[in-house]
Amino acid sequence: MPTPLFSIGGLVSGLDTNAIVKQLMDLERVPIARLQARQAAYRAKVDAWASVTTRLSALRSAVSGLRSVEDLRGYVAATSSAPSIVEATAVGAADPTALSFTVDRLATRHQVVAQPSFGSGSAVVGAGTLTITRGTTTYQVTTDAGTTLDQLAAAINALDAGVRASVVAVDGANVRLVLAAQDTGAAAAFTVSATQPTLTGFDVLEQGVDAQLTIGSGAGALTVTRSSNTIEDLLPGVRLTLQGTGGATVSVDRDVDGVVSAVKRLVDELNKTLSTLGNLTRYDPEGKSAGPLQGDRAAWQLALDLRAAFSDAVTGASGSYRAVSGIGITLTREGTFQLDEAALRTALREDPTSVERLLGRSGTASDPRLSLVAASDETRPGAYAVVLTRAAEVPAVTGSEERRVGKECRSRWSPYH
Repeated sequence: MPTPLFSIGGLVSGLDTNAIVKQLMDLERVPIARLQARQAAYRAKVDAWASVTTRLSALRSAVSGLRSVEDLRGYVAATSSAPSIVEATAVGAADPTALSFTVDRLATRHQVVAQPSFGSGSAVVGAGTLTITRGTTTYQVTTDAGTTLDQLAAAINALDAGVRASVVAVDGANVRLVLAAQDTGAAAAFTVSATQPTLTGFDVLEQGVDAQLTIGSGAGALTVTRSSNTIEDLLPGVRLTLQGTGGATVSVDRDVDGVVSAVKRLVDELNKTLSTLGNLTRYDPEGKSAGPLQGDRAAWQLALDLRAAFSDAVTGASGSYRAVSGIGITLTREGTFQLDEAALRTALREDPTSVERLLGRSGTASDPRLSLVAASDETRPGAYAVVLTRAAEVPAVTGSEERRVGKECRSRWSPYH
């Protein structure tokens, strides 16, 4: 700001005009300062709620693995008594069980080698037709007088016949054309013939066969065959990877460690959320400072609801455990929650069904002919009276004329508490 040419101070006029002007300008700035302070407070509140939203998102993610009974039953562990023979991996919901069997043979990939050997991949194979037969389907490659071994292999791979061709260097002076099925098993086996003058025949390097397992022994033993060494349909929710031959037992048990880890994560995320809310609503009487959400009823109610959700007895819960305190989740004097892992493990061992119903969304029916298929976040806990007025019927066809008798199932229900 440029210095004025003339300045009349208090010595001449008897008034401190500079101070008066400054005070007047400061008074003019008061509304602006108030608006700026209010704007800063609003920004702080917006940022505060953004951090709460982030914490709630993390808490929701931790809840997702424990949302329903089906989610909890998905915590299973599959083990093998002989990993060198078969590896077992839980890939979905599976009931605790055990199965003993013998791996008689592994599934193999069908492979053939062409006769004779060639000096290099650029050697000419000549004109003719190479035919690959898989089941009742044939695939053909036609070559001319200048086609090389490398070009023939590339043409076979372009057929999309489920067979891959490779030019394999046996040593520095000999290369061989090897054809291999892309899949293992007997169904992927194939035969090859050729009219090229340089291809005199094809020898089987390995016969493609299915994997074979035997369950039990004697006359009642079961023989199981699969085209792959990776089997996912023998035990529901379990992937078996065959590694060798011999006997093994695959056991499926509840993954207690997995459930404990998921519950611990949930408690940790809950405490982080409560801590965030506490810091944002706290007032420091010594420093006379307040968090951006201090006095905000919504933030206060949110913290209250979160504590109540983990402290109150669960409506409709049955069995040995009807409140989370029974499985080791308790509220401390500081307003946070702590997990007793030993208590949770004991509960999972003694009454896993009760723990599932306590943690996950579930429903029971007084009539075994009725069952809860699914529920959403909008479903209110409580009891519902359901009256079945008409059962579903299957459509029927008589002669050449379709008679539509299929009807949807109808019911009426009313909640009562």
